[in-house]
Amino acid sequence: MFRGTHRHSLDSKGRMNVPARFRDWLNAHCDGQLIVTIDAQSQPGERCLVAYPLPTWEKVERRIAELPSNSVAARQFQRLFVGQS
Repeated sequence: MFRGTHRHSLDSKGRMNVPARFRDWLNAHCDGQLIVTIDAQSQPGERCLVAYPLPTWEKVERRIAELPSNSVAARQFQRLFVGQS
């Protein structure tokens, strides 16, 4: 769906404009609901985001919630990825 690299600027209130071709798809497939979070695999200084249509995000979030709670790395990832969404 939204593969590739896309550069966008933020307005003075920190909002990003979603291009019309993406808005049309989002409206048709997930009622315009999109979840944006940080890219947990970004290197320091890259400042990348990833976006998921809400139905896809709900599946991703369930899988992340199933990670072992006794793993420090899993808990850190949960806090980072889900906490920043």
